[in-house]
Amino acid sequence: MPPRTRLDRWLQRIEAVASLALFVLMSIVFVSVCARFFFNSPLKDQYDLSRMFLGVAVLWGIAAACASDEYVRSDIFWERLPPALRKAVDVFGRLVIVTAMAVVAWQVWFKLQDVARSGELTSELRLGIWPFYAVMFVGSVLALVGVGARLLMALTAPAATPAPHDRPGPAYGAAMEG
Repeated sequence: MPPRTRLDRWLQRIEAVASLALFVLMSIVFVSVCARFFFNSPLKDQYDLSRMFLGVAVLWGIAAACASDEYVRSDIFWERLPPALRKAVDVFGRLVIVTAMAVVAWQVWFKLQDVARSGELTSELRLGIWPFYAVMFVGSVLALVGVGARLLMALTAPAATPAPHDRPGPAYGAAMEG
């Protein structure tokens, strides 16, 4: 389905970066395992590169989850609450996530500064690792912006509005009619 809004287009780009990083990570590990098995020689910097791409995949994946409002929830008690309390729980949960993502972005920023200042390189290929941390920092900021936008949406939404994950979709409605 083509993207409908500007937010959808940005979300697709964020997901594409996370997917690409995960694909590169899997490729590095796969090729390294095959090289070890067939040639008794792993890829150079396999460990360093795989951990850098893992960081990118995780932080950009968190950004995608925060922007699309599709992170793990426990609805067992939330469903039994009245609409006003549901809204309060949603706002509180998003405040917790905003705080956590602010701390993550702050820590990644300091790590980026430290790595850039020290000129840290990978062990074998001597590649600078600060660009990876820069991409991780951008992902953490996007996650912060995404969950911040969802927090503002939760604050301004009427209390009776069900959460996006609670609305029945076409498949659910069709199953209920038949």
